[in-house]
Amino acid sequence: MQPQDRPLPIRCTALTTIHELKIAIHAVVGIPIEKQSLSFHGRKLKNDNETLSALGISDISEVELREN
Repeated sequence: MQPQDRPLPIRCTALTTIHELKIAIHAVVGIPIEKQSLSFHGRKLKNDNETLSALGISDISEVELREN
């Protein structure tokens, strides 16, 4: 694996908003924010101003990106 092939981390805290997470995803993989549809345990995350802690997410260890 070449260094440029390694996945870039998306750093979040409990106070990260859904919108900030979408910005980070856009920066790492290039998916436009308006085309992103995020979900957590099958529940769509619709409120961009909601923080991860409000959703019950205190630590992100793994994120799976899928294209629909």
